Amino acid sequence: MEKLMRASLIGDVSALSNLLPSDPLFDQMVHPTDTQTPLHAASMRGHTAFAFEMLRLKPELSRTRNRDGFCPIHLASSWGHVDIVREMLAANKSLARLCDGNGYTAVHSAAASNQVEVLAALLLEEPGLAREVTGEGETALHVAVKNYMIGAATHLIGHCKDILNIADGSGNTALHCAVTRKQVQILKILLAEEEIQKNFENAYGLTPLDMMQQSPAGPNDAEIIRSLSHAGCKSGGGHTQDMMIITTTTPAAVVAHQARATRGSWMKKLVPCDWNEWCKKDNEWLKEAQRELMVVATLISAAAFQGGINVPSNSQDDDNIFLFLRMDMVALWCRHP
Repeated sequence: MEKLMRASLIGDVSALSNLLPSDPLFDQMVHPTDTQTPLHAASMRGHTAFAFEMLRLKPELSRTRNRDGFCPIHLASSWGHVDIVREMLAANKSLARLCDGNGYTAVHSAAASNQVEVLAALLLEEPGLAREVTGEGETALHVAVKNYMIGAATHLIGHCKDILNIADGSGNTALHCAVTRKQVQILKILLAEEEIQKNFENAYGLTPLDMMQQSPAGPNDAEIIRSLSHAGCKSGGGHTQDMMIITTTTPAAVVAHQARATRGSWMKKLVPCDWNEWCKKDNEWLKEAQRELMVVATLISAAAFQGGINVPSNSQDDDNIFLFLRMDMVALWCRHP
């Protein structure tokens, strides 16, 4: 198995045909307990020829999930390997509707990582994929807007008019999401669409304009409010405390940080790297730095204390007095930062 995985990582097709007959574990690779199959590795790294051969020899692998819940088509879609995606769809169109551990289909995966070419290929083969939703009721358009993927959002808005007003689990449309994320560019594109319902009320009775008015202040607020007003957006009647928690406790900067953090943790799952080990090393470095600072602070405090006991006897020696005062102030600062 190790040799086969090594061949998949470099895309060595010739080694594949030589290894399969001699590898007794090959038939076990379709089991759900496997963390990663050669097809997963080839799909993520974009080794097209190797992936094609694996699909031919062992088509069952295309439906196998790794320990993070990803099927090969999710990895190929996330990393933008459109030829592998097309080959998988040609072999089995139903692969496009498989969900990963987050409830994402291949379309959601492509939208979350801004892979516009993959999006186009998937929707050309299966137009109905645009209406597929996650467990939280999110379409690919919701995912693109929430992850600040302008290219993917623009493509979906232009080619999938029937999903513009679909609401997620909280009753929010893509327009609501664009407002809360302060996405000016996507907001303007949505407002330019005739099909868009500009005064759609979410589960809390709030329109996009309501959500904007209740959101924290941001640098683009004036432009967003002006765009909403010119487009004929109006306020609704819903104002609940629960909704305030969702909209007003997440400033644009915090939302942006959360989106980046989400993408980062999501992409970490796709990369075969021991992130926990790296985090452990970082924590150890921080603890070591803290210990060193405490030693320095203790030494300075001791010096200051000694200086307090042995105050210079010569009151005329200003330099010694000033040195004593400086050391005392530094010690206090180090002990109480």
